[in-house]
Amino acid sequence: MQAVILSIRKEWVRLILSGDKTMEIRKTKPNYCAFTISKATYPLRVFLYESRANGGRGMIVGWVDCEGVQEITADADAETVRATAARACLRVQDFDTYRSGHKPYICQLGGRTVYAWRLGEPHKIEPLGLMRFGIDRAPQSWQWLRPEFADARRYDAPPTIEGTE
Repeated sequence: MQAVILSIRKEWVRLILSGDKTMEIRKTKPNYCAFTISKATYPLRVFLYESRANGGRGMIVGWVDCEGVQEITADADAETVRATAARACLRVQDFDTYRSGHKPYICQLGGRTVYAWRLGEPHKIEPLGLMRFGIDRAPQSWQWLRPEFADARRYDAPPTIEGTE
């Protein structure tokens, strides 16, 4: 299975791990993985890196499988925008602001295409440092992981042995 690490703020991680946030909106999507020399395949394992912003831990705190990516074009109808924003736990106004970017010429064109990553069942794990994933610095948005780091089972907490607590 292919995997990426997604850098995300503490408040959004909490919503994903609770199951309330079932879409993550990004300006890019996984397309071609240089590690496997192939196109992105779904489901795609997504490890959640809680960024240090707003008091975050700066660690991997969970994972979720991305079931696919929906393209939301600049001319998407109001119902698509409303439904996508709701699943992403965003107000429509905030969704539109993100789509429009900060460049005046983009606003004049009515926005840009964004990608709604469809998230499956979330899994919380004990916080782990980036080095456990072969990474020495946090990704700006997201990045591919080498295939040997994609198996989530390797990050489960060790079983507790009775009588040792």
